[in-house]
Amino acid sequence: MALPKIDQPTFKVKLLSVKDPVLYRPFTVKEHKILLMAAESKSTDDILGAIEQILRNCVVSEIDINELATVDFEMLFINIRAKSVGEVVDMKYKCRNKIDEETRCDKPFLMKVNLLEDLKFKNEGGDKKIALNDSIGMVLKYPTAKTLQELISLAEKDSSLSDMNLASSCIDYIYDDDEIFYAKDSTREELNSFIDGLSTEQYAKIETFFQNIPSIYAEKEHICSKCGFEHKMRLEGIADFFM
Repeated sequence: MALPKIDQPTFKVKLLSVKDPVLYRPFTVKEHKILLMAAESKSTDDILGAIEQILRNCVVSEIDINELATVDFEMLFINIRAKSVGEVVDMKYKCRNKIDEETRCDKPFLMKVNLLEDLKFKNEGGDKKIALNDSIGMVLKYPTAKTLQELISLAEKDSSLSDMNLASSCIDYIYDDDEIFYAKDSTREELNSFIDGLSTEQYAKIETFFQNIPSIYAEKEHICSKCGFEHKMRLEGIADFFM
């Protein structure tokens, strides 16, 4: 006789790049083990892969996980994590105060972070359309989780190309007075070559776009009980919120 099946509750979260609220369920014990195994590996690629698998399992709504902007990928995971094993987590750190040239305090401490109440949302929204000169420009898009995984793989081969690959991966299309050139119709080498041919002033416009993309962060303070050093910490990015 088959054992009874426990129905999981469902919750909703509003994401930036999805029109309707996204429905999800908490992860199970089996899925939690996947996260713990990824955390033990200390591999960013493994962690992103584990989170992607959890999102695919737990999201009830019909959405493409790979096409989520990184801020939505993070927001969705954080909400699932909060509803699965608790909103408040203990972050482990060591005091980074330098006592002298060769010695740091290094006293361990825990910092409590409420994944739903302490998080702030930066949405300055840099202009996606960038004019490079009077006739040529480009339209950018926010990086996705799939983009991050591809860049990690590329960086392992040649870390010097990481910034250029990020820029070229986020091109939606390039345009001039007569035509639109969609990035999906060009090779990575062609896009990198285009970026490499920009002036420093033109490339600075792309850097400004990335500096202003939406993100989730938390700001916390802690005074070391041993040396009195005041820590002002900013948690940002999937690595900081992966527990």
